[in-house]
Amino acid sequence: MVPTPNVAFLKSRSGRGFLVYIVFCAALSALIGIAFFNSSVNSFKKDVGAEKLTVMRLVEAFVATYAGLRTSLGADTAPVPAIFRAHSIEDFNKTRDRENALRLAWVGIPGKEIRVAPADEHSAQVILDLARSSRPMPVTGFHRVDGEVVLRTIYPSIAAQETCVACHNGIQGNRYNWRLNDVMGAFVLDQPFGSYLRYATREAVLVGAGLFVAGALAGFFISLMNYRHQCKSDAIIIELRQRERELSEAQEVADIADRAKSEFLALMSHELRTPLNAINGFSELISAQVLGPVADCYRSYADDIHHS
Repeated sequence: MVPTPNVAFLKSRSGRGFLVYIVFCAALSALIGIAFFNSSVNSFKKDVGAEKLTVMRLVEAFVATYAGLRTSLGADTAPVPAIFRAHSIEDFNKTRDRENALRLAWVGIPGKEIRVAPADEHSAQVILDLARSSRPMPVTGFHRVDGEVVLRTIYPSIAAQETCVACHNGIQGNRYNWRLNDVMGAFVLDQPFGSYLRYATREAVLVGAGLFVAGALAGFFISLMNYRHQCKSDAIIIELRQRERELSEAQEVADIADRAKSEFLALMSHELRTPLNAINGFSELISAQVLGPVADCYRSYADDIHHS
């Protein structure tokens, strides 16, 4: 059964090389797609980080402006209340698109908060870890909140002024004995990541698939050209071998004919030599023994037979 062209191609050396190349191309495209996805995520983190810093600076500038107004009104010994911060943050959130914009919250230490408690166990645990740390630093990572993936950054809120400590101890009845530089809560900034994740995934898949298709097509055409060249080379080799067999058969026929000719000549030489030897011998006898008046004539004939 003659294989179809597709099967013949896949079974050829070019076809097997193409299959190996396809596997390599798929792995390389997947790696490039993953690298592109990671690059998009890192870019997202960088851009969102810059936006979060801007938001924090705006909030702090707003709070500082409020504190300046309080001082100008004679309330210079009273700090900016955390409740005011919470209200200002709520107003800020109302101006934001919930699906794609930052969401900001100021929360207190779990169990020690005045007004706003952490919204979930993750933020509560991070704030407790920040409170125990000697050098609290912002913490950033991806988390799932209410079924949604968010890029969360938690900035520690530190008691930088004695008035903050005195106010909180006064409000909370000296139950917790706040001290200067204590972590009194944190700013929690959540950036929804779901829509961007879908976008980054789709973009990475398109890049990887595009590279794979382009590489696979290029490899297919190169393999197909090599296969056709190999088929032509094989056809030429088959034709040369056929001609070689034909020449060998012709040479064999010629050798047989030459041997037949030699055998024929040897046979004829043998068959002719025997009667000629007899003729030669008898002509000599006739030449030597013929007598009488016509002896010379017959002797001449016998000599001619002998010489011939």
